[in-house]
Amino acid sequence: MTRFRPRLAALPLLLALCAGARATDTVTDASTSPAAALAAAEAAVAEARQRQALWTTAVSALREARAALARGDPAAVVTWSRRARELAELGLRQRQDADNRTDRH
Repeated sequence: MTRFRPRLAALPLLLALCAGARATDTVTDASTSPAAALAAAEAAVAEARQRQALWTTAVSALREARAALARGDPAAVVTWSRRARELAELGLRQRQDADNRTDRH
C-alpha cells in the first residue's frame, strides 16, 4: 500500500476538481474556521431545502456538526460541516440533472 500513498494524497483535490470546485476551494477548506464551515453548511442545506433537493444525509451531517459545536470539538465541526455541504451540493446537482432530463423530453 505504501507505493500508492502519493497518488492517494492527490485524490481529494482530483475529486474536488471533478465535482466542479476550484482548486483554491480545497486549499482554503483545510484552514477554514469551525464557524465559517458551519455557516457554509447551513447555507448549502438551506439552498437545497428551498429547491426541494435536500438529502436526509445532509441534514444528519449538519446535525452532527451542530452537536460537535455544542461539545466544543472544532475539528469535528469542520469535518461534519464539510460533509453536510458536500451532500447538499450533490442533492442540488442531482435535482438539476433530473430537471435537465425532463426538459429534453
